Parts: sequence; structure tokens; C-alpha cells
Amino acid sequence: MNVHQAQKALKKLSEEIGCNTFERYAQTGTIYLTVHNPQGESMVIRISDHADAYGRADYTCDDVEGSLSGAKNQLIALRETSWTAVRRLRRIRRDRDRRESSNRREAWIQGVLSEYPNLYPTRESAEREANIIFQK
Repeated sequence: MNVHQAQKALKKLSEEIGCNTFERYAQTGTIYLTVHNPQGESMVIRISDHADAYGRADYTCDDVEGSLSGAKNQLIALRETSWTAVRRLRRIRRDRDRRESSNRREAWIQGVLSEYPNLYPTRESAEREANIIFQK
């Protein structure tokens, strides 16, 4: 298991579901991720590539005692939500981001058509440039 990828995935999920995180790093490379939900509850997830010697974490993500998917399920349980709700939230955010990107692209096209009529004589020329800039 790549410790930093697992840490990044758990931190991203924590932020998506509205939890705050705090990280501590051990000399062995172990990462202790403390997650606080809005109700004031917290848990410590140990992310490592070796077995746990002390047993201080609420959940261990090390492929010996626990897994990344198990740690994600622990986060979902801490927030008292479900994977269905997380998927719905991700879909809503993705749709919102697409709309915002589309609005930015259209505003850019309108702006360059009015500001630089010699550089972009037609809407098609501005749209070609927008496709490059906005990676459509």
C-alpha cells in the first residue's frame, strides 16, 4: 500500500463529507490522521505499510489488520451517512463544476469577442481558442 496515496484518499473523503482532519507523522513513515466530524466526535486512523505495535489508533489501515476500504467505511460511519449519500454529493458537485466551467468559458468567449474583434473576427475562432484554454 502506498501510504501517501491512502492518506490523500482518506483526507479527500473526509473533506467531502464535511469532516476536519489533522495529520501527525511518525519517524517510521506512519501517518496518524485524526478526523473530527461536525458533532464533535473524532477518530484516529493509522495509515502505514507495516503492522501496528502500539494499538493506539481507532482504525489501522496497513493491509495487515485493516484496509483502505475499511478505513473509508469507518469515516462514513463516523459521519453517520451512507455511500449512496456520498455518491449523490459527488454527482451534485461534479454537475455544479461543469456548469461553472461552461459559464466561465462562455464569459471568456463573450469578453474576447467584444475586447479583441480583430484577433477573433468570428465566434468560431473564439470557440476554437476556448476549446484549447478550457480543454473541451
